[in-house]
Amino acid sequence: MSLPAVLLCCDASAQKGLGHLQRCMVLAKTFVDGGGRAFILCNGHVDLTLFQPLSIELRVLELSPEQERQELVEWVAYIGANLLVIDHYRATPAYQQMLQSLGVPWLQFDYRHAFAIQARWVVNITPCAREADYAPLTEPACTLLLGPRFAILRAEFINPEPLAVGPLRRVLIMLGGGDDAGLAEKLIDWLSDVTITVCVVTTRSNPGMPRLMARATALAQVEVLVEPKNIAALMRSADLAICAGGTTTFELVSQGVPFLSVAMADNQVELCHAWHARGVSIHMGLGRSLNQEAFRTHWEKIQPVATRQAMRESGRGLADNQGAQRIREAVEKCL
Repeated sequence: MSLPAVLLCCDASAQKGLGHLQRCMVLAKTFVDGGGRAFILCNGHVDLTLFQPLSIELRVLELSPEQERQELVEWVAYIGANLLVIDHYRATPAYQQMLQSLGVPWLQFDYRHAFAIQARWVVNITPCAREADYAPLTEPACTLLLGPRFAILRAEFINPEPLAVGPLRRVLIMLGGGDDAGLAEKLIDWLSDVTITVCVVTTRSNPGMPRLMARATALAQVEVLVEPKNIAALMRSADLAICAGGTTTFELVSQGVPFLSVAMADNQVELCHAWHARGVSIHMGLGRSLNQEAFRTHWEKIQPVATRQAMRESGRGLADNQGAQRIREAVEKCL
């Protein structure tokens, strides 16, 4: 077995969010901890101070398709890569043809199963992912890594001891690391007449952060936390979360926190529906379409203790912090 020399490719920006880059950082560290080498090429614009101190070599560039191809060629040669990880939504058949020209096997994150995939490994972490969806799209040698067991969470997201579910006292609002399009402000206003503590978690990449901070100063029950360190502990302190349909949903499931989900982008819709179907959450639809009346309807549904207890039980054991390790082990068997 060869030790992996991994080049991870992802997208990140205020518009696209930071989830793909954060996932690649965790996966890269897992390969390095196992004795391999890992490098990340991120296409977009990112405030690198969000990721200090850096333990993985990371290069962030805004690249055209031709520039990206040239960067990949140079990096594959520079590090002697024997594995690529593709974690963005641009891996179309044409893009995959470019990857094939590099002569390096790759692992591809997917959520659509919409076209043929030439990857050696395919990861789809949604709860509804099925082998049957990929059978006509992948080669026989392709290894499918499907379901929340392969979600990549940081080490802090160890499964906690279950706590009793009680009345709603503290609610988290977590709409991703990028632009929340003003939805957090709306949610604060819609909850202003409810006797609870509202904690909004955001980052400096959110252009609405200054407005959120100003709004919070006028409401005693609202606090805004910018890039807090221990997210898992913060989640465990909450009775409920309102969140975007990305990696945060897996983190909440791992900590046993029921949630109301909103899809902040079209690529989050399927995941939100999947968690809803599993009884783990209540999905409220697209964030850009959510209004106060619809929100209050969903809010009333999730208030009963019995409802939230059932959600917690439905999610028990579905996600943990071992997904990156499972992926590394599956890949290294074939190198």
